[in-house]
Amino acid sequence: MRIALITGASSGLGREYARWASDHGDYDQIWAVARRRERLEKLASELSTPVRLVPLDLTDKASITQLKVLLDEAAAQDKARGEKFSVGLLVNAAGLGKFGTYADMTCEEVDTMADLNCRALVDVTQVALAHMERGGRIIQIASSASFQPLPGLNVYAASKAFVRSYTRALRFELRGRGIFVTAVCPLWVKTEFIDVARQTANAPRGALVDAGKRRELPHCHMLRDGASHEDCRQDHPRACDHVDLGGRAEDLDAGASPKCRRILR
Repeated sequence: MRIALITGASSGLGREYARWASDHGDYDQIWAVARRRERLEKLASELSTPVRLVPLDLTDKASITQLKVLLDEAAAQDKARGEKFSVGLLVNAAGLGKFGTYADMTCEEVDTMADLNCRALVDVTQVALAHMERGGRIIQIASSASFQPLPGLNVYAASKAFVRSYTRALRFELRGRGIFVTAVCPLWVKTEFIDVARQTANAPRGALVDAGKRRELPHCHMLRDGASHEDCRQDHPRACDHVDLGGRAEDLDAGASPKCRRILR
């Protein structure tokens, strides 16, 4: 049996990769990994390829052990039937981001981001590689945010820089095995990610002003809830107009403080 193993399959890019694997891939089964079982059940009902539901929370290290056991058991069962078991496609799409600076988030929030985006991705890759063979493919979801430091999206961007660097090195490590490795670095994609990313534990002042309100502000497009334009001016005496949604870095006044150089696209 040749399977596609997809994390974060309950929504967003993970769900779309599962659909692609079903419609265009040559897989006997799709293993869909995510926390929300009901979402996985809905996905399974939509796909023509059989789906094995794997409801796991990858921020829990025990889930990696569970996944390894499931893969090893499937391989042993296929071997007993005289068949070959392999992971033909691995897509690591599970991930989490939060808008805000260090002051906007708790240690738990930043730990969860680093844990899911980095540690879990590496662990799932390690476990899956034991069952991959020549011709297999690994797709790691990084981000365009991985190419530069992003104040206001700091930990997320740094975690995706890790994913991109790890994936590029892994590609060379696997050259002799004939396994293809790709880091996907998309721009903003309209998924649930944005709504989740706006929610931080240190609200209300830690909550970003929503896009509609931000466009109505005369100058400061990165104001926090509960703050006024004058508050921002006091914090940033040399501040200029902040970059609005879709704005460009070169539109900033050269004398703006670093805090005023945050960009939301």
